[in-house]
Amino acid sequence: MQKPKRIIVIFSVVIAVLAVILINRVIKQNRTAADLNVLQQSIDAAFRTQLSLATSSLGTDFDEDESNFNACVAAVSAAAALADQTTYESRNDLIDVALNRFSKILLNPENRQTVSQHSPELRSLFVKLTMNPADVETTRTLSAFIGNVK
Repeated sequence: MQKPKRIIVIFSVVIAVLAVILINRVIKQNRTAADLNVLQQSIDAAFRTQLSLATSSLGTDFDEDESNFNACVAAVSAAAALADQTTYESRNDLIDVALNRFSKILLNPENRQTVSQHSPELRSLFVKLTMNPADVETTRTLSAFIGNVK
């Protein structure tokens, strides 16, 4: 009679240890999912901040101060770098490509005057993108502008 009781006790201990390991694993998995969610929200917030900074710099006179233009280039380039990692990219597949192409246009000195002349229109587009980065129509309008600039 001692052997069956011993086997039951051993199996009970093994089951208890496995239950503790399973519970620990579930808790760690939930923490990881929560951490990933916080990280994703941070990326989305940083992206919107860069769009907002680009919007602000497009509202300034590029000829007045070189730093205004440099701020625009930096904000658009940063937004382009973040775009692929945001949740908005899944709903607006063109946003990363459009921002990347626009940042390259900004880096070309020949396009500075064109961008400066169209800054009110571009600012309006960036205001819309800041409000709703998943807006496909606004991204298409930005892409159309980019397509017209060489």
